[in-house]
Amino acid sequence: MTGLGQPYGGTLIDLLATGASREDIGREAATLPSIEMDSRHTSDFELLVNGGFSPLDGFMGEADYRSVVDKMTLANGLPWPVPVTLAVSEPEAARLATG
Repeated sequence: MTGLGQPYGGTLIDLLATGASREDIGREAATLPSIEMDSRHTSDFELLVNGGFSPLDGFMGEADYRSVVDKMTLANGLPWPVPVTLAVSEPEAARLATG
């Protein structure tokens, strides 16, 4: 990929599963609770998967969230303007664990 600039944060995060790992992830996903996402969260998810939110490798954890809200930077100091989080209902939250 010559001629392209560096991804933000230095590394393009590509979360799209292919081949055998895709099959493994599909089997694991079938055992997990499902979450209803609105169109905004679905768009955020797609940007996480295709690297559009690099260097994020998932929805933000508490440390990144608090840092972005307080200082507009990720916990590692990289500037980031808005939190990227997954909102869930209280009943959904009761079925989930952090991480």
